[in-house]
Amino acid sequence: MNIIGLYIKGIIIGIANIIPGLSGGTMAFVMGIYDKLMESIGNFITNRLRRKEYFFFLMILGLGMLTGIIIFAEIFTTLLTSVIAKQHMFFFITGLIIGTIPFVVKSHDDMKITFKRFMLIIFAFSLVLISSKIGGGSNQQTQYLTVKFDFLGLFKITNIDPFYALWLVFTGFIASGSMILPGFSGSALLLGLGEYENVLFFIDAKMIVPLLFFAIGAIPGIIISAKVINIFLEKHKPETLYFIIGLIFASIFQLNSQIAVELITRFKVIFVSLIFLLLGIYVSISFNKIKS
Repeated sequence: MNIIGLYIKGIIIGIANIIPGLSGGTMAFVMGIYDKLMESIGNFITNRLRRKEYFFFLMILGLGMLTGIIIFAEIFTTLLTSVIAKQHMFFFITGLIIGTIPFVVKSHDDMKITFKRFMLIIFAFSLVLISSKIGGGSNQQTQYLTVKFDFLGLFKITNIDPFYALWLVFTGFIASGSMILPGFSGSALLLGLGEYENVLFFIDAKMIVPLLFFAIGAIPGIIISAKVINIFLEKHKPETLYFIIGLIFASIFQLNSQIAVELITRFKVIFVSLIFLLLGIYVSISFNKIKS
């Protein structure tokens, strides 16, 4: 196993998980480690023989994800203040996702399209769009959190309202479960629940107490979701892959719904964006050819 390569993939997944509209699960699929990720999480407790292998895989990938989240959470707001730069990035990511679809279709011998499988694409696509329209509350006033102890600037201990702590457990469970599904953006869901800016703030400010409650919900959310997905991949892989294709199509739609309409009419901007789109497709296809 290429440790450095796996670590870099973890960084990319971590970055994807904090961009609203983009799914860490989609990027895991694009990079060809989705099945392994679901197997490692889903069978970590039950499969003693491969537990050491799963632990090593998840540890390296997890360290990469943590690196991506910590670094990118700090620069994300600044990076996307430019509407044009944001559009170029979304076009590049769209290209990466489009480029992987042919390889998803070829990843199993029995991928012949049927009416049932076509309806799975439609169902998955609709599921993402409907869930993205379901909003939640408004942002909690983070200024009510009082720092009780600051350990050399590495992390801070704060007070927290008990009801808000329970709410963070709930949002952690829901968002983390969706983060490992291709097409489902955990960050977009957090945005709808009114906690996206808060979680980024907690990470950037190194407030360990609210992050701990969020993690209490996130860890079982990831484990349960991965277990269910792994069962479907083992027993109904072609149908599951078609369902995932529907999620990926929805992810592309969600990403491009964030593009500023007024920029479409500017030739230079759209020309550069299309170059980024083609570059993304090329990188994805090249990566998948090397992988296969």
